[in-house]
Amino acid sequence: MIKKNDIISLTVEDMSVRGEGIGHYEGMTIFVPGAVMKDEITAGVTEDYSKLVKIYEHVARNFYYD
Repeated sequence: MIKKNDIISLTVEDMSVRGEGIGHYEGMTIFVPGAVMKDEITAGVTEDYSKLVKIYEHVARNFYYD
């Protein structure tokens, strides 16, 4: 289970209606402010919920697109 202050890595697979990137980690939906499709990011978790986590910063970002 993801907890506040954990560091996670994921790939952004979709976009929310609010413009946040959406990815998945250990079965949880992750909303990533400032991320776009296909970004591979490592980030710190700011809050934890049962199925929803907000990310506070990009530690690494990949700008490679097909």
